[in-house]
Amino acid sequence: MKPVHGKYAEMRFWFLKEKKKITYTELLTTDKLNEHLQKIQDRASQRVELLVKQMAKEEQVTEELKMKDPMKWVQLMNNIKSRAEEVVVREIVYS
Repeated sequence: MKPVHGKYAEMRFWFLKEKKKITYTELLTTDKLNEHLQKIQDRASQRVELLVKQMAKEEQVTEELKMKDPMKWVQLMNNIKSRAEEVVVREIVYS
């Protein structure tokens, strides 16, 4: 059984192990845990990417801003990514 790597997969693993013990045991005993974790990792990563793009567009954080004021762009993008990750963790990882 090859371990799944990734931030969201690891968060999901600990969530299942600590809060959803029956589900965790079922996935483990049926040898579907890694498959489940990989799906969570993939879905969460894709959702974060999509949300970041949407939020950046809505908030007009553009390539033009990146060229004009790189520090401001980094600050705004970090904020957007943090908010997108919060949504994804709540929607996908801890559900």
